[in-house]
Amino acid sequence: MRLRRLALIAFAALCAAAIVAGCGSSSSSSSSTSSSNSGGGEASTEGSSGAPSTAGLPPMPPTSPVETIRQTTPLTKKPPTGVTVATVIPTTPQATYYVETLEEAAAALGWSIKTYTYEPEGDPGPPLMQAINSNPDYVWAYALVPESLKTQFAAAEKAGIPVLNEGNPGPSDPAKGYYSLNRSPSEYATAGADWVMNDAKGDAHVLMVNLPVYPYLQEFSAMFEERVNKYCPECTYEVLNVTIEDFSSGQIPTKITSFLQAHPDINYVYIANTDLVQGVVPALRSTGLLEHITLTATGTNKAVAQAIGEGYMRGNPITASAAIGWQALDVAARLSVGMDLSKVINTKTFAYSPVESWNLVEEELAKELEQYEYGWPGPENFQEQYEALWQIGS
Repeated sequence: MRLRRLALIAFAALCAAAIVAGCGSSSSSSSSTSSSNSGGGEASTEGSSGAPSTAGLPPMPPTSPVETIRQTTPLTKKPPTGVTVATVIPTTPQATYYVETLEEAAAALGWSIKTYTYEPEGDPGPPLMQAINSNPDYVWAYALVPESLKTQFAAAEKAGIPVLNEGNPGPSDPAKGYYSLNRSPSEYATAGADWVMNDAKGDAHVLMVNLPVYPYLQEFSAMFEERVNKYCPECTYEVLNVTIEDFSSGQIPTKITSFLQAHPDINYVYIANTDLVQGVVPALRSTGLLEHITLTATGTNKAVAQAIGEGYMRGNPITASAAIGWQALDVAARLSVGMDLSKVINTKTFAYSPVESWNLVEEELAKELEQYEYGWPGPENFQEQYEALWQIGS
């Protein structure tokens, strides 16, 4: 497998940037816990020995890198050249890297990118309006909340400039030229829950470590729990809610350790966001708790890949985020040739069908990913796969 350079996990990047920029948040000020016992599973039953049966579980997710991009429908014709895309981002490494992937895709299309920035804790309204006033063909923005920028989005609609918003989990509104580019939390929840249930052979006692200040993560945890309840009657599910203050003060490892010491039946710890993993592995190793649980999380980065490579974590659902800019401009390219996006975008829920994913289990694969700061770059030759759909070189 030939892996490409620096990549960024979309889900982790969204939440990491949200931690800095405060986008899409709701009120939450203290850590809390909740629990539920899974009941009424559809098909799983105990075997004759009394051990949980895996017969009713959903299939195990893929645990090796996928080889093809999710989009397979070619454009009806080659897109025009000379198109301009204005990008609006906070000055964070994650957002900056996304723009780099956009620039790579734009170069393949013969398009150009112009970037407008704001400080992570600043107001995105002025640069967004500046981008709109520059009269680009498209605007690509990073994790903006349309409800708080109604004037700017109305201006874009009036000017006929489509806005592609990366990382906001709200629905698209094509009639107003608004396209939400984001992976549904249900996809992550399904990948994570299905791996845990199968790996545990139907006997998972799960602690979800979550940051509920973000609605996306609230929904993710609820969907994870719903899936466990549906398919695994012998499983249990508990939640340790942490706060931004816990994250910034380094208290999350201590809170997880205390919870596990008080709940020795927990055998799987699932961390909803990769950034929250910081310091957890050393804390659990030093207390001996890591010997009794399986630690996993959504996404990966260099440190997490190293932890998986050393056998301290496994099962993480990961995505091909080096392709994020290519995915975004694929939407714009389809719009540029007048294609109907209804077949490739879910306008009622969570936008355009996004990048590919699989669950990282094997230590050798994880070691290969350690060379990348933010994890798996994507399917081999994904750039050429997009170019073929765009009729580049034909």
